[in-house]
Amino acid sequence: MPTCCVVGCCSRTGQDPGISFHRFPADEELAKRWVAAIRRSNLPEKFRSTCCVCSLHFSDVDMKRDLRAELMGLQPKKMLVDGAVPSIFPHHEPPPKRRPNKYQQQKETDEVSGRFHFSFS
Repeated sequence: MPTCCVVGCCSRTGQDPGISFHRFPADEELAKRWVAAIRRSNLPEKFRSTCCVCSLHFSDVDMKRDLRAELMGLQPKKMLVDGAVPSIFPHHEPPPKRRPNKYQQQKETDEVSGRFHFSFS
């Protein structure tokens, strides 16, 4: 059962019928670009033959049409164009900024108003 090897992605075969899985390319230079793109520099070369990247990490321009399936009225397969590199990583975005806690809010308010609080411990 293939799973996506992109850090933070939980896609698995059978989880969503609209997601396809793509093995690392045989071309060594292109495979290196994939490794750099998915930020898995620690991925051993021997695992590249079994690792997959799901279609959620490729843009529409990276996919080519399955004309044969379309003409036969079958479900088209998602296939990558030559040279496609994963480029969509929603989990790599920085987490949303946390709200300051009550103490930080009071400190910022006091700094703006010019008040100071001293504590003697």
